Amino acid sequence: LRLAFSCLMRLDQDGNLTDYKFVKSIICSRVKGVYSEINALLAGTADAETQAKYAEVLDQLPAMKELYAHRARLRKERGCIDFESGEVKLILDENGHCIDVKKRTSGESEAMIEEFMLLANQCAAHFARVKQIPFGINDHFAKEVPTPKELSAILEGVRGTPFEQIVNTGMLRCMSKACYEEKPKGHYGLVLKDYAHFTSPIRRYPDLAIHRMMTDLLSGTDKETMIVRYTDFAEKASKQSSEREVLAVQIERKAEDYYKAEY
Repeated sequence: LRLAFSCLMRLDQDGNLTDYKFVKSIICSRVKGVYSEINALLAGTADAETQAKYAEVLDQLPAMKELYAHRARLRKERGCIDFESGEVKLILDENGHCIDVKKRTSGESEAMIEEFMLLANQCAAHFARVKQIPFGINDHFAKEVPTPKELSAILEGVRGTPFEQIVNTGMLRCMSKACYEEKPKGHYGLVLKDYAHFTSPIRRYPDLAIHRMMTDLLSGTDKETMIVRYTDFAEKASKQSSEREVLAVQIERKAEDYYKAEY
């Protein structure tokens, strides 16, 4: 048993999201799943021991696979950008020395879980936009490419607020890369109008911050109090998280380069 902040979603037979709700819940895990084992089950190559381990959930796997197939089709139809990351897996010995470098592979079960997590993130952002919680900017454009007037309206909308500096800086940086529509339009690569980090509060601070805000709202806190309580916090948390993430990525790349050179 474990406590969780869950997004309960309803989808139609074609995989389209039709409804959702967020609840504080208790999850009763029937099995501690391993991606490689589930991939073997999906491929029909799992041994008897693995099948016995997953006996309680075997009937759910085909349904999950079917749902993922619908979601993958919808992603392709909306023109989602699927990057091949080319990440590596470093193999270290007992002394911490790199003895091998392999390409990190991702199977069907990894893709399934990733897609279901993206759905929860999408719902979290939609929830924030509807409830007007301050962890997203509510702006939409008439066409695919925003006009100067629409961009100007965004800047006017945040003028005098704690978001003014960060939105102005973000827009300038995006425009310098000829990619000025990315930030105000949800998730550019996934082609989603609504997107916010939600599913990884145990390892990523932005998700934890959103959990705290949503918990407060679901406990009955009114909108005005939410705005007063979290507007300044959201700006500071966003700025700090962005800076920390850039630094973490730089350190991670340097560490990888070191181990690769050692190997």
